[in-house]
Amino acid sequence: MVSRYRTIRAGAAILILALAAMPASWSQENVIRGEFWAELEPVAADGAPRPVDAATAFSRLVEEAAFVYAGLTWGFSFVYTPPDAARRVEEVWEFQPLGAIVAGDARLRVSGKRMVGTALYLYVDFLPSTLDARRMDGWSGADYRSARGSGDASVSGGVEARREAYGTAVKEALRAYLRPIVKEKPREVRGTVAFAAVPRIVLVRGAYSAIVRLRVRIDAVVPYAAY
Repeated sequence: MVSRYRTIRAGAAILILALAAMPASWSQENVIRGEFWAELEPVAADGAPRPVDAATAFSRLVEEAAFVYAGLTWGFSFVYTPPDAARRVEEVWEFQPLGAIVAGDARLRVSGKRMVGTALYLYVDFLPSTLDARRMDGWSGADYRSARGSGDASVSGGVEARREAYGTAVKEALRAYLRPIVKEKPREVRGTVAFAAVPRIVLVRGAYSAIVRLRVRIDAVVPYAAY
């Protein structure tokens, strides 16, 4: 399997977000709230120090929340090639954010935290600007369809495994959506997706399992006959 996950960090994208209308007030009815958690004593093989100090875990969770809220607002582009043993084609999955929100953005706020055993839980709020709300409303348009799925990544992968779990969940949701409508295995599928709600990550048999709900638009289904 060939899997490539690329994160946009371009200064231009960050600048555009910084210039967007900022939240005027944290009125409760406009706030999106998500709960994010991390083990301070994870079982991982990525070489990072153990245990993780609370300040590091806090920072990582805010960054994860920023990634999720960017996925709600801007969404992602994707390119998917299903595996095909008969044609000796490997699976290819490219999953790229279309925008970024950075930790420290005025639209993000940590509204609560708690410890459960050795796990740190944060409530991270997001107050969309007018531009953000307009973008989110766009995902409910007629061009988009609903999908849901889950995906796993071994906890041994450390911090990066959590991002991998999100990407795998999106891919599996896409596969489930395509299965009844694309009868012949395609050479390539391209499109855009966005989180329809804040995803959840749970631990399942030594793996991070991400559970996602999506809005999906398929831009192209390329058959093998086109090559």
